[in-house]
Amino acid sequence: MGGDKTDLSGARLLLDEGYAVASVNYRLSDEATFPAQLHDCRAAVRWLRMHAEEHKLDASRVGA
Repeated sequence: MGGDKTDLSGARLLLDEGYAVASVNYRLSDEATFPAQLHDCRAAVRWLRMHAEEHKLDASRVGA
């Protein structure tokens, strides 16, 4: 029902290893019921793949 993305320590470790990191905003359960959160995450992955070239990402290597 809540969340906080202020702790970036995990993302920084990945960045230091050469990975690109995206932090997805999705609706929490007090805003929308499940599976809305999955739909939001899937939309974010689709967006990353569609815009991979302009951000110099390999669209075939997107993971979660």
